[in-house]
Amino acid sequence: MITLFLLGCVDLLEDRSPYLEGPRLLALRAEPAEVIEGESQQLQVLAADESGPLSSFDVDWSLCRATRPPAELGPVAQSCLEGENLQELGSGLTLEATIPEDACSLFGPNPPPPQEGESAGRPVDPDITGGYYQPILGFSGAEALLLHSSRLRCGLANVSQEIYVEWNRRYHNNMNPEITGLTLDGQALNPDDPETPATVTAGSSVALSLSWPACPAEDVCGDAVCGASEDLELCPEDCTEALGCAGAEGYVVYNTITSTLEPQRESLSVAWYVTGGSLQDARSGRSSEDAETTVENNWTAPESSGPVWMGAVLRDARGGQSYRGYWIEVEA
Repeated sequence: MITLFLLGCVDLLEDRSPYLEGPRLLALRAEPAEVIEGESQQLQVLAADESGPLSSFDVDWSLCRATRPPAELGPVAQSCLEGENLQELGSGLTLEATIPEDACSLFGPNPPPPQEGESAGRPVDPDITGGYYQPILGFSGAEALLLHSSRLRCGLANVSQEIYVEWNRRYHNNMNPEITGLTLDGQALNPDDPETPATVTAGSSVALSLSWPACPAEDVCGDAVCGASEDLELCPEDCTEALGCAGAEGYVVYNTITSTLEPQRESLSVAWYVTGGSLQDARSGRSSEDAETTVENNWTAPESSGPVWMGAVLRDARGGQSYRGYWIEVEA
């Protein structure tokens, strides 16, 4: 039963997601950000409560091994949410996951294995960036607390040999974005350092600006980024190790209507979290057409003095993410 109390001008649609009022899992960073079948990822999880970031959390992680039936809604098969069709990974806030050898059949463009008593299924459609994802679930007991989707490099299906070769040459695995700084009324904050917090006056409203690296607008050999038009043959300097960019990366995606490869650029979004005060926006970001490397927000400090922790989670359009935390001392 849900009861709504009408209290004057209180906004019943207020987004409470940024406000940490109990222990929560906020983000999961996988390194590398995009993997092939059988490859391992290091997983690092951000958890926090009303006092700030947590060093431990009682959570168990599993790979979902079931595809979502077409009739089901939601981002993952209901059976996985109910604790079935899972492959255990481990517990805690730091662990390793090895992507199954058949991930591109279960969650990608390869023909899925037939299920007993059922007709053969159909491959999964890619998202708008051409990507496929392995679901990873975090559980506390029987309750699913967090769903992370690790991006899979699965290749293209139903394309010509020429297109497949060109895509393999021009598509470079996603790299996680990185937060380069957060300023508060122009004052740079030290990340993850409670000993040197920024200071603000209780009840004051301050401007926030979060930044990330700028990625090249055009592909130029020697700029330390292996762009969408570069490969090992054309630019060994940048592409021997397929150097990426920790901002809005360029990449290629296959257009099924025109049967061509098209250059795209990632959009970036930021989710904000705080243990005190109020934020103007729960989320902010930049579209793929927007070349700016910052996003702004406004925060009103609480009326009482004391420490406040602020967290920011930066995500790109291809599933990469990173996070940073900052301490602020509120003074009366």
